[in-house]
Parts: sequence; structure tokens; C-alpha cells
Amino acid sequence: ASAIAAVGRISGPDRYGTAAGLSRRVFPTASTVYVASGVTFPDALSAAASAGHRDAPVLLTAPDRLPDATRGELERLKPTRVVVAGGSAAVSDAVLSEIRTISPSFRVEGDDRYATSVAIARDAFGSASAVFLASGTRFPDALSGAALAVLRGAPVILVPSSGAVPVSVCGGLLSLAPTTVTALGGEAAISETVLRDAALGCPAPAAGDRCTATGADGMDAAAANAAAAAIVDAVRAVDQQIPVGFGLGAPMADLRAAVGDLGTAGVPDRCQDLLGLVEADLDQAIFDSSIFARSLASYRIARENLVPLLEMVNVAVGSSYELP
Repeated sequence: ASAIAAVGRISGPDRYGTAAGLSRRVFPTASTVYVASGVTFPDALSAAASAGHRDAPVLLTAPDRLPDATRGELERLKPTRVVVAGGSAAVSDAVLSEIRTISPSFRVEGDDRYATSVAIARDAFGSASAVFLASGTRFPDALSGAALAVLRGAPVILVPSSGAVPVSVCGGLLSLAPTTVTALGGEAAISETVLRDAALGCPAPAAGDRCTATGADGMDAAAANAAAAAIVDAVRAVDQQIPVGFGLGAPMADLRAAVGDLGTAGVPDRCQDLLGLVEADLDQAIFDSSIFARSLASYRIARENLVPLLEMVNVAVGSSYELP
């Protein structure tokens, strides 16, 4: 048997020091750095593949204080962009403010670990031919698979082990448009149903199956009417931009805001998944607004998804809105 050429260790006095030591060993410089909680694992796991894609280190922090080792490594690297993964419960606003005294920084977050995972992936990847799914409740598979994801230029997105795929994940997969979706781990980690639904892009059910309402069905009629009218106006504004080939950023943002307003109007639970997909389409269209062909394609998809939403509003509140 051949002898081992060298044995070494990279370590620090704690997890924060170890993360900083890894960064010092591998990154002489870095324009982007990811910072995630060192207390809980989901956000750091979601950030790992995205950080690898950007050739960036992942540093750890305590929720309510920036460890000296992390601060020192940020000061050494002086990145032009620090991505703080997760909400204020994971990394407090005070820590974010302290990081901003060192480098320009911003937070990427979602309503939960799954939405945060999608937000981190979409920040790093405009699109991805491959996506890896990992359990959001167990860390080993995501940890093992992050290196493979970096090698394949793919994000790692967290999903529940069983049950319904979250709307945020469905929308993220729809906008990333992968041709390959791979689950990391066995069926106990990610069920076949979750893998199948995610691979299919979690297609929204037809309007007749889920987004028709009888009577008001709990909707705030006045708010729904106002939101629907705003959607019609915003779609018309986008339509007016398309023939001249202008960027669609501003009118698409108006459309996104209108759909968000509709979500607060008491949209029935059975329509929330479609609403999430529409919002994901619009977010992608805004992201693509400087690339005319892509933004136009995203807008057309979003417009198609708006039709059943407006039909539901019309039935629920007795209106007769139509998209131009």
C-alpha cells in the first residue's frame, strides 16, 4: 500500500474560527463572501453551493454577535459584496449593521428555510441546467452534496422530506428551469412524491380545480377589485413597452406589486399556490428586464398564469376584468 503523503488539520478554537481558518487557507482574496448562522444549519447549507458557484467562502456568525474570527477574516478579505443568508432570527440586524461597517452587505431571506434556500439560489443563479434537492430537516445529505453541486454548477435547494412541495420551491424551480433535478439521499430523506413533484416544476392545478370561488369565499371584495384593476393597468403598461423593446423592469415591478396586493385581499387557500407561481414568474421577469428576449418570455408566462387568478376574482367579487 502506498504511504500517505501528508496529513494536516485546519481548525480554530470554535466553529467560527474554523470557518475563518478555511477561508484563509483557500481564499487569498474574495470579492464575495457569504455569512450564515453558525447555530442552525439550513442557511449555511443553502449558501454552500451558491458560494462555490461564486468562488466565495462561507463564514459563520452567532445570531446576535459577530465573532472576532469572522470579523477579522472579513477585514482581511475586504469583499465588495457580503451576502447574509437568512432572516433576522438567524443573523440579527445588529450583526448585519456591523458587517456593513466592513463591506457592502445585504440580506437574502425567505419566509422559512425553504424559501430562503430558493432566494439564495436565485441570487446566485439566473438559471440552472441542474438542481440538487436536499432535506431541510437533516443536514448530512446537503453537506455531502454541496461539493458535487459546485462541480456541476448547480444550486442546492432544501425541501421537506415528505408532503407538499412548498410554493416557494415550486416557484424557484419554475424560474431556474433545470433539465435535471436530483434528490440527495434516500426516500427517508426525500420521498419519491416530493422528488416527482419538484421535477415536474410543481405545475399549478387548472383554474377549475382550484381557483374558482363561490360567492365572496372570504375575499375582501373592495381590495380584490382594486388589486385586479391594478393588474389590468400594469399588464397594459407592459404591453405598451413590448413593441418598442424597452426594458420591462418598471412596469413589471408594478405588475408584481399588484399581484402582491391581490394576495392580501383574502385569496382562498386553494389559490395561494398559483399566486406563488405568478409571483415567481414576475420576479424572474424583473430579474431579466435588461435582456429583452428573456424578459418577454417570462412576461408571457406570467400573463398566462394571471388569467385564472383574474377569473377567480371575477367570480368571487362579481367583477369582469380582462387582461389586454
